[in-house]
Amino acid sequence: IKSCHPTMAYAEVGIDYYGQSKQDIYEKKGVASWPRDLVKRCVSTLFNAKSKQSAVSSLYDKQRKEGIVEAAGMVSYKGWATDLVDDCFDSFVDLQPLFYKERGSHFMHKEGNICMSVIETCVNRKIPVLTLHDSFICKQKHRDFLHTVIKEVFFDEVDVECIVDG
Repeated sequence: IKSCHPTMAYAEVGIDYYGQSKQDIYEKKGVASWPRDLVKRCVSTLFNAKSKQSAVSSLYDKQRKEGIVEAAGMVSYKGWATDLVDDCFDSFVDLQPLFYKERGSHFMHKEGNICMSVIETCVNRKIPVLTLHDSFICKQKHRDFLHTVIKEVFFDEVDVECIVDG
């Protein structure tokens, strides 16, 4: 499910993002100069953090532990996390009411509901399916069916359209 949590967040503020646009959520104007992986991580952090400072600290911590900046193909510099947080905050104006609200577990719960419904539908049809977060693996012959189920279940849970990659 492409951009699962931000798509849910847009729905919460009354916007069917992929119903209106096919532009990748993480490649919006204002953050296009940042690697997609860093924007994705930052947006997730903004949903989970209590404050701007905790978001910045979290990103620096991920850099120390995992080297997220270099992994995204960038060279870190002093102040990169603050710049990224500011750019993401400014670029996702519609989502600002949900930032710094520790909403990550809320979106994970919805994602879990979606995954369980998709799995239940497939099991009832005797279609083997594996899940990893918001991704699903099945035999190629069941691909189109699985895509349809994912889209229907996502809409039932979130009340907006989603994009299914793959």
